[in-house]
Amino acid sequence: MSEPKEYLERAFALDRRGREAEAIVFYTKALALGLEGEDRKDALVCLASSYRNVGEPDRARSVLEKA
Repeated sequence: MSEPKEYLERAFALDRRGREAEAIVFYTKALALGLEGEDRKDALVCLASSYRNVGEPDRARSVLEKA
């Protein structure tokens, strides 16, 4: 994988399976590779949700502030 959208799609798939901790890695990579527009917003919101679900509410709040 090399495109940010590929990482985002993988993160979504992991999230749907309840594998939030793994999804966090892919959301983070997708954002680091330069997601833009609605994809960026969706990644940030879903990343925050994943952080909340793995018991990291402070990180979730921080990510939402960026969104």
